[in-house]
Amino acid sequence: MKHKIDKEMKIELILLGCLVAIILFFVICSSMKVTNECVSISLFGKWELKNVDCAVITIDGEKVTVTDENLLDELVSETRVADRVSACGESSRQIDLYSGDKLVRSMEWDACCNTVKVYEPGLTHWLISFKQSVNAGYVQISNELASQLEALFN
Repeated sequence: MKHKIDKEMKIELILLGCLVAIILFFVICSSMKVTNECVSISLFGKWELKNVDCAVITIDGEKVTVTDENLLDELVSETRVADRVSACGESSRQIDLYSGDKLVRSMEWDACCNTVKVYEPGLTHWLISFKQSVNAGYVQISNELASQLEALFN
C-alpha cells in the first residue's frame, strides 16, 4: 500500500514540476511570435528592451539621436521580436537602441521595404523556419514609423 502511495506522489510531483517548468518558460519567454514564415522567441525580449531611453538613427552617415518617449516606445514595440527570416534588399541604415550609455541592440534597416534586421539567432533569440535556412530575424516596420524616423533628417 505504501509503495503505491509513493508511486502516485512521484507521478504528481513530476506533473507539478512539468507544469511549473511550462509556466516559467512562458513567463521568461515574454516575447514570442508565430507567423507563416517562422517561429521567433526572444527569451528576455521585454526585459532586454525595457529601459531603452535613447535611439541613434544613422542614414547616409548622418546620425540623429531620438529621446522622444512615444517614438521610442513605438520603435521598441515594433522591433521587439522578429516575425520573418528574410529581407528584400540590403540594409543601408542603422538603428541603435541604448539604455543609458549601454548599447542594448543594434539593428540594420533596409529602406526599400522598411525591413529591419533585429537580431541573429543565439542563446536568447531563437528562430525556427520550416521553409528556409535562418541567418537573422527581421521585422517590417510600419510606414508610419518609417516616415517619423525619416522626418528626423529633414
